[in-house]
Amino acid sequence: MKDLNGFIEDLGKNKSLADKFKDVGDPAEVVKMAKKEGYEFTEDDYMDKQMEAVSGGINVYPCVEGAERPGWRPSLLCPLNLISPSKGK
Repeated sequence: MKDLNGFIEDLGKNKSLADKFKDVGDPAEVVKMAKKEGYEFTEDDYMDKQMEAVSGGINVYPCVEGAERPGWRPSLLCPLNLISPSKGK
């Protein structure tokens, strides 16, 4: 099984995987769905990574979709917000 970093990397490379998670904002659901896809990480790991993104560890705005910003997700807890701009959408 891959870890959280592998999950984030694969989200940026695999549109099919990203589409499965695009509307998921509940951390427990993300962990549960990711496990079914072959990834193993805890809800705490996921929330720590989200906090890094919110606090400046990752610039989420250029890499997400929406009306004002292509890709913006209404939930900051959406896993797609963790994709680094340098790794694509």
